[in-house]
Amino acid sequence: MDDPHRKSSPAFEQQGSGWAKLGLAFLAVPVVVIATFALLVSGWVAYEMARSRLFPAASAKTFVPELNTSIEFELYSIMEDNDSGRYLTVSSPAGRFSGKISGFDWAHWSRTSLYMTEDHKIAVLGVSYSDHIVDPEKRTIDIMPPNVPSEAWTYLGAFDGGFNLRFIPASEQRECNPTAMSEHEVPPWAPRPQQWQEWCLQNDLRRGAR
Repeated sequence: MDDPHRKSSPAFEQQGSGWAKLGLAFLAVPVVVIATFALLVSGWVAYEMARSRLFPAASAKTFVPELNTSIEFELYSIMEDNDSGRYLTVSSPAGRFSGKISGFDWAHWSRTSLYMTEDHKIAVLGVSYSDHIVDPEKRTIDIMPPNVPSEAWTYLGAFDGGFNLRFIPASEQRECNPTAMSEHEVPPWAPRPQQWQEWCLQNDLRRGAR
């Protein structure tokens, strides 16, 4: 008859301890995998956020010979509600300067039109009346006030294409500015009131298209 008080042999205890350690090792594997995955994800997110601020997802540039001024339009994939990701960089005889302009969802509504005003400034009309005025001499980019006379402006062309952004000169496409709103009446204070419509489809805007 077995003695219940008899101690286990050292070999049995060692074997049991080994199984326990092996079980703990197996339990630790998922923890290590999850922790490694979390570190990789957080590192990727940090990298993408830094990259989205340092490098534009798309950019295009044009030159206005009448003003001896170049304008570069850059689109950034910035993950913040208070930043449209739209930036202008202007180089003129007075110097180089940059500024953020308003807008939303540039992947679908990137069209941004440029005009030369009669007082040698550059009007920038964006989606849904996100309009600005650039002064190359004073090196400023300001929000355009309402009711600005625009009949004498010269249409230069537009940046369009989202991730395939390019500048489309006036000689290639006619003027159009998107409201991004259906059944919408253009407000009387808007510049170029006859040139706004819900969509600006590039095929419809080509010179000679009907």
